[in-house]
Amino acid sequence: MSDSQSFLFARALAHLTRRPQSVSAIREYLESFAHKKTMRIDPETLHADIDAVVERLLHERLLDDKAFASWWIDQRTRVTPRGWRVIVQELKQEGVSMDVIDSLKEDRFAETQAGDEREVVMMVLSKKMSRFPSASREELYRKLGGSLIRKGFAPGLVYRCIDELLQKKV
Repeated sequence: MSDSQSFLFARALAHLTRRPQSVSAIREYLESFAHKKTMRIDPETLHADIDAVVERLLHERLLDDKAFASWWIDQRTRVTPRGWRVIVQELKQEGVSMDVIDSLKEDRFAETQAGDEREVVMMVLSKKMSRFPSASREELYRKLGGSLIRKGFAPGLVYRCIDELLQKKV
Protein backbone atom coordinates (compact mmCIF):
# COMPACT_ATOMS: atom_id res chain seq x y z
CA MET A 1 0.00 0.00 0.00
CA SER A 2 1.42 3.38 -1.02
CA ASP A 3 1.76 6.35 1.32
CA SER A 4 -1.24 8.10 -0.22
CA GLN A 5 -3.34 4.94 0.12
CA SER A 6 -2.30 4.56 3.76
CA PHE A 7 -3.16 8.20 4.38
CA LEU A 8 -6.58 7.82 2.72
CA PHE A 9 -7.22 4.55 4.58
CA ALA A 10 -6.52 6.27 7.91
CA ARG A 11 -8.92 9.10 6.98
CA ALA A 12 -11.59 6.60 5.97
CA LEU A 13 -11.23 4.73 9.27
CA ALA A 14 -11.53 7.98 11.21
CA HIS A 15 -14.64 8.88 9.24
CA LEU A 16 -16.17 5.43 9.81
CA THR A 17 -15.75 5.72 13.58
CA ARG A 18 -18.38 8.48 13.66
CA ARG A 19 -21.13 6.37 12.10
CA PRO A 20 -21.52 3.72 9.41
CA GLN A 21 -21.17 4.97 5.83
CA SER A 22 -22.16 3.77 2.39
CA VAL A 23 -19.51 2.93 -0.20
CA SER A 24 -20.60 5.96 -2.22
CA ALA A 25 -20.37 8.28 0.79
CA ILE A 26 -16.84 7.09 1.62
CA ARG A 27 -15.75 7.62 -1.99
CA GLU A 28 -17.16 11.17 -1.95
CA TYR A 29 -15.57 11.90 1.43
CA LEU A 30 -12.14 10.67 0.36
CA GLU A 31 -12.31 12.56 -2.90
CA SER A 32 -13.29 15.84 -1.25
CA PHE A 33 -10.69 15.31 1.48
CA ALA A 34 -7.99 14.58 -1.09
CA HIS A 35 -8.76 17.76 -3.00
CA LYS A 36 -8.29 19.76 0.20
CA LYS A 37 -4.96 18.03 0.91
CA THR A 38 -3.39 18.07 -2.54
CA MET A 39 0.18 18.17 -1.27
CA ARG A 40 0.00 14.60 0.08
CA ILE A 41 -1.91 12.88 -2.71
CA ASP A 42 -0.96 12.62 -6.36
CA PRO A 43 -3.99 13.81 -8.39
CA GLU A 44 -3.11 11.44 -11.23
CA THR A 45 -3.46 8.35 -9.06
CA LEU A 46 -6.24 9.64 -6.81
CA HIS A 47 -9.07 7.51 -8.20
CA ALA A 48 -6.94 4.38 -8.24
CA ASP A 49 -5.90 5.06 -4.63
CA ILE A 50 -9.50 5.59 -3.55
CA ASP A 51 -10.54 2.39 -5.32
CA ALA A 52 -7.79 0.48 -3.52
CA VAL A 53 -8.82 1.91 -0.13
CA VAL A 54 -12.49 1.09 -0.73
CA GLU A 55 -11.59 -2.44 -1.80
CA ARG A 56 -9.54 -2.92 1.36
CA LEU A 57 -12.38 -1.57 3.53
CA LEU A 58 -14.81 -3.93 1.81
CA HIS A 59 -12.41 -6.86 2.13
CA GLU A 60 -11.94 -6.19 5.85
CA ARG A 61 -15.71 -5.80 6.24
CA LEU A 62 -15.38 -2.28 7.57
CA LEU A 63 -17.60 -1.00 4.79
CA ASP A 64 -20.84 -2.70 3.75
CA ASP A 65 -23.81 -1.07 2.03
CA LYS A 66 -26.26 -3.65 3.38
CA ALA A 67 -25.09 -3.14 6.98
CA PHE A 68 -25.20 0.64 6.48
CA ALA A 69 -28.72 0.50 5.05
CA SER A 70 -29.85 -1.72 7.92
CA TRP A 71 -28.42 0.77 10.43
CA TRP A 72 -30.08 3.64 8.57
CA ILE A 73 -33.47 1.90 8.66
CA ASP A 74 -33.11 1.31 12.41
CA GLN A 75 -32.35 4.99 12.95
CA ARG A 76 -35.27 6.09 10.81
CA THR A 77 -37.80 3.78 12.38
CA ARG A 78 -36.83 4.10 16.04
CA VAL A 79 -35.13 7.44 16.58
CA THR A 80 -36.81 9.75 14.05
CA PRO A 81 -39.92 7.99 12.76
CA ARG A 82 -40.12 7.93 8.97
CA GLY A 83 -42.20 5.97 6.50
CA TRP A 84 -40.72 3.46 4.09
CA ARG A 85 -41.01 5.80 1.09
CA VAL A 86 -38.86 8.49 2.74
CA ILE A 87 -36.36 5.90 3.98
CA VAL A 88 -35.92 4.55 0.43
CA GLN A 89 -35.38 8.07 -0.90
CA GLU A 90 -32.79 8.82 1.79
CA LEU A 91 -30.93 5.58 1.11
CA LYS A 92 -30.82 6.40 -2.61
CA GLN A 93 -29.38 9.81 -1.75
CA GLU A 94 -26.74 8.07 0.38
CA GLY A 95 -25.73 6.07 -2.69
CA VAL A 96 -27.18 2.68 -1.73
CA SER A 97 -28.26 0.61 -4.73
CA MET A 98 -31.88 -0.41 -5.24
CA ASP A 99 -30.82 -4.08 -5.12
CA VAL A 100 -29.61 -3.64 -1.54
CA ILE A 101 -32.70 -1.61 -0.60
CA ASP A 102 -35.05 -4.20 -2.12
CA SER A 103 -33.31 -7.09 -0.35
CA LEU A 104 -33.61 -5.30 3.00
CA LYS A 105 -37.23 -4.47 2.32
CA GLU A 106 -37.90 -8.16 1.74
CA ASP A 107 -35.86 -9.24 4.78
CA ARG A 108 -37.08 -6.74 7.32
CA PHE A 109 -40.42 -5.47 6.14
CA ALA A 110 -42.08 -8.36 4.30
CA GLU A 111 -44.36 -9.39 7.14
CA THR A 112 -44.16 -6.55 9.65
CA GLN A 113 -44.00 -3.31 7.67
CA ALA A 114 -47.70 -2.45 7.80
CA GLY A 115 -47.98 -3.30 11.50
CA ASP A 116 -44.82 -1.43 12.44
CA GLU A 117 -45.78 1.67 10.47
CA ARG A 118 -49.25 1.62 12.01
CA GLU A 119 -47.76 1.48 15.50
CA VAL A 120 -45.46 4.41 14.74
CA VAL A 121 -48.29 6.47 13.24
CA MET A 122 -50.53 5.74 16.25
CA MET A 123 -47.75 6.68 18.67
CA VAL A 124 -47.01 9.99 16.92
CA LEU A 125 -50.70 10.85 16.61
CA SER A 126 -51.38 10.02 20.25
CA LYS A 127 -48.67 12.44 21.33
CA LYS A 128 -49.64 15.22 18.97
CA MET A 129 -53.44 15.06 19.19
CA SER A 130 -53.37 16.57 22.66
CA ARG A 131 -52.16 19.82 21.05
CA PHE A 132 -55.43 20.05 19.14
CA PRO A 133 -58.18 19.23 21.68
CA SER A 134 -61.00 20.97 19.83
CA ALA A 135 -59.81 20.47 16.25
CA SER A 136 -62.23 19.07 13.70
CA ARG A 137 -61.57 15.89 11.77
CA GLU A 138 -60.64 17.93 8.68
CA GLU A 139 -58.17 20.06 10.66
CA LEU A 140 -56.51 16.94 12.06
CA TYR A 141 -56.32 15.46 8.56
CA ARG A 142 -54.70 18.64 7.30
CA LYS A 143 -52.33 19.37 10.18
CA LEU A 144 -51.34 15.99 11.63
CA GLY A 145 -52.09 13.91 8.55
CA GLY A 146 -50.13 16.23 6.29
CA SER A 147 -47.16 16.13 8.65
CA LEU A 148 -47.05 12.33 8.72
CA ILE A 149 -47.60 12.00 4.97
CA ARG A 150 -44.60 14.31 4.39
CA LYS A 151 -42.58 11.94 6.59
CA GLY A 152 -43.35 9.13 4.15
CA PHE A 153 -46.30 7.35 5.74
CA ALA A 154 -49.13 6.13 3.51
CA PRO A 155 -52.06 8.58 3.42
CA GLY A 156 -54.70 5.85 3.84
CA LEU A 157 -52.96 4.51 6.93
CA VAL A 158 -52.63 7.99 8.45
CA TYR A 159 -56.29 8.85 7.89
CA ARG A 160 -57.49 5.50 9.26
CA CYS A 161 -55.39 6.03 12.41
CA ILE A 162 -56.77 9.55 12.89
CA ASP A 163 -60.32 8.22 12.54
CA GLU A 164 -59.58 5.42 15.00
CA LEU A 165 -58.22 7.84 17.61
CA LEU A 166 -61.18 10.17 17.13
CA GLN A 167 -63.59 7.26 17.70
CA LYS A 168 -61.76 6.33 20.91
CA LYS A 169 -62.03 9.94 22.04
CA VAL A 170 -65.83 10.00 21.68
